Amino acid sequence: MIVLRRACTDVVDVQDHEWANLEHEFRRLAGALTTLFHPDQVNDAFLMNVDAQVHLHVLPRYATARHWRDLVFEDVHWGSAFGRERQVLDSDALAALAGQIRKELRTVP
Repeated sequence: MIVLRRACTDVVDVQDHEWANLEHEFRRLAGALTTLFHPDQVNDAFLMNVDAQVHLHVLPRYATARHWRDLVFEDVHWGSAFGRERQVLDSDALAALAGQIRKELRTVP
């Protein structure tokens, strides 16, 4: 997820320089996710139904199961909108995942 660094509750109020930065950060994150996890597609969405602060969800999507560490990830909604199912990671796996993404982001200009 990429979050705008100022209070803003509507995407139409994002300023031009913020859009440019958002595009840059989106490209970096999508590139890092692609390098690390080889998704078949990367979806993006402004879903501010619960938290009105402007933020962009960046979602790797998979046609077939993917393995990471000792976990299997399946995208049961491949080819359609994503659903409510979530695979919740324990704190160790979440920290490892965040660390892996941060490390990759440091290599992406």
